[in-house]
Amino acid sequence: MPTPKVFSHPHPPKLISYFPFKAMNLLSRMLEFDPSRRCTVEEALAHPYLSSLHDPNDEPDCKDHFLFDFEMEKLTGPIVKGEVIYYLFWWF
Repeated sequence: MPTPKVFSHPHPPKLISYFPFKAMNLLSRMLEFDPSRRCTVEEALAHPYLSSLHDPNDEPDCKDHFLFDFEMEKLTGPIVKGEVIYYLFWWF
């Protein structure tokens, strides 16, 4: 089996050529696996790629933390199956 090609850059060259550098830079900062290295919302909004959309006067801060309690629920096979069936009936 051949060894997979490893790129020194985090994105394959073909992918980079389709998108502006600033867009790829922002995307790579937002999708950083290590949370301590990932950009914050404020950093993302201030990124040069979003400069035409960024207006600090029109971006209110949220004072409360979001609760993601649903992420703590242990998912079992029957729960996942029930959710899939629910959404299939809801959307179709």
